[in-house]
Amino acid sequence: MDDYYKEDIILATERLILRPLKTEDRSAIHRLIYHDKEVQRYYLVPYIEREEDVDLAGLINRCRNKQIYVFVIVLKDTNEVVGVINQDGEADEKDGSVEVAYAIGRQYWNQGYATEAMTEMIRFLFDKGIRRINGRIITENAQSIRVMQKCGMKQEGIVKDELYYRDRYWDVEHYFMTTEMFHVKPEIEAVLFDFNGTLYFDSDINRIAWQDTLEELSGGKLEFAPFYAQCIGTRNQPLVEKAFIELGLPIDEEQIMYWAKRKETKYYQEYCRTYGRNKLAEGAADFIAYLQEKKIPYTMCTASLIENVRFYFEHLGLDRWFDFDKVIYDDGIHISKKEMYLDGAAILGKAIDRCLVIDDSLQSIKGAVEAGCRQIIAIRNENTPDLPEIIQVVDNFKEIDRSIFD
Repeated sequence: MDDYYKEDIILATERLILRPLKTEDRSAIHRLIYHDKEVQRYYLVPYIEREEDVDLAGLINRCRNKQIYVFVIVLKDTNEVVGVINQDGEADEKDGSVEVAYAIGRQYWNQGYATEAMTEMIRFLFDKGIRRINGRIITENAQSIRVMQKCGMKQEGIVKDELYYRDRYWDVEHYFMTTEMFHVKPEIEAVLFDFNGTLYFDSDINRIAWQDTLEELSGGKLEFAPFYAQCIGTRNQPLVEKAFIELGLPIDEEQIMYWAKRKETKYYQEYCRTYGRNKLAEGAADFIAYLQEKKIPYTMCTASLIENVRFYFEHLGLDRWFDFDKVIYDDGIHISKKEMYLDGAAILGKAIDRCLVIDDSLQSIKGAVEAGCRQIIAIRNENTPDLPEIIQVVDNFKEIDRSIFD
């Protein structure tokens, strides 16, 4: 592990930047961690009243001397510091193991930042030659236990009264992941389908529907091409809101929902009928029949509104293949494909890392990865990403290698 430690390494995920800790971070680190007793409830650092007493320079030097990685977690969009993620002690050169810990500022809890940062940290450390990653969590810290599980780490056991902290003993759960666990693909127990552009090829119709909707909304004032580049794999409401902002219109939730639905009911659905787009993608029906024969559960996770889901069931006869009550759609609660895929797995009673996702959109595929999906089949297009989780890239469902289910 001679080349293990390098300074100035920067890691990136879809929403986050993980960069080395700097002395200029003192104010943010003090406010988020050292001066918040609720954060320190499970992250074992002392409470420090005054910012000037936080010795980041000393911490940075100690970590550099001992080759310990400490990253600040920063939001890409705003450059806000939201927390830290770090090795907890030196890497063990004998067995190639390291322990990882993190802390997220309280106002940034429950937004998936810890899982996103931890997933990237795990990938980075294995790429650096680490053989085993460990995590120790106080048993009462349910949120961090969930983070470990979502990242694919397995519980090794619980040690009673292992930790003495804040005048009491705590039980500690031990989690671990080896490089073999990280790289081995789990058995597929369920399938989660995207719909638009995957099961149903409608990109051309969707483009025309958006173009006509924006023409009606803006009176031709909004340039279509750059706007449409944001539409693929994205919910309607945020896009309509962007159009409102560019046009200088007041943000009115009822009006935004009106135009989001109008695009579908007035334009998109009518064009689907007009152009005779009345069947699933090539090979899709046969592939679903194969899943039914193998008794592999499946469902659909779509960014479509309920009006379109009902339309698809009526127009395409989807009830031949799908249970309407198990379809995950844009109901105003699911604001990302990550959440949709997590709930799709949950409704089938399966872990997300045991589900195969089939999707075409770059953003949707990234959402599946963030959710913890380890196996994805991508429908080929000009934006198909190169990700280790993608096990196949196909043009249609006939090309899917069914041996992955054996």
